[in-house]
Amino acid sequence: MLRVKKDIDKNTALKKAREICGREEKCAYDIRKKFVDWGLDAQHHEALIDSLIQDSFIDESRYAKLFAESKIKYSHWGKFKISLELQRKHIPEKLIKEALETLIDANYEEIVKRELTKKLAQIKHSDTIKKKATLLRFAASRGYDCDMVYKYFKIFNDDT
Repeated sequence: MLRVKKDIDKNTALKKAREICGREEKCAYDIRKKFVDWGLDAQHHEALIDSLIQDSFIDESRYAKLFAESKIKYSHWGKFKISLELQRKHIPEKLIKEALETLIDANYEEIVKRELTKKLAQIKHSDTIKKKATLLRFAASRGYDCDMVYKYFKIFNDDT
């Protein structure tokens, strides 16, 4: 089904944006996309974003921390993938770094080990090199850093 853009005025857009931000955490990038989808005149975008930030409907730092936390906890993403996704949403590098520093701890390492162990059990190759290559591709797709994966290989030696 083809969506038709609806041109709306800035007051309606602000009201809708507040409702959306009140329901779930959004970043400025997400709301700008909504403005474009709604057909809001581009000259109003920044003023409305500033208003949402001033009224605490948008907080990039809060967004980055919650995004990182949920992606680690529920999707089991690695910090590299989280960082790339936040960069794609134009979150400042400083905020990305802060978000990841507050969340990366021993629990993160346990999640990575658990996910790699689970994946290793699913790999049917009998050749050790092919198993490791498959596991490395999986780890890269999840955004786990190489050091963490190599640490995993050291723990399990050539049992893989």
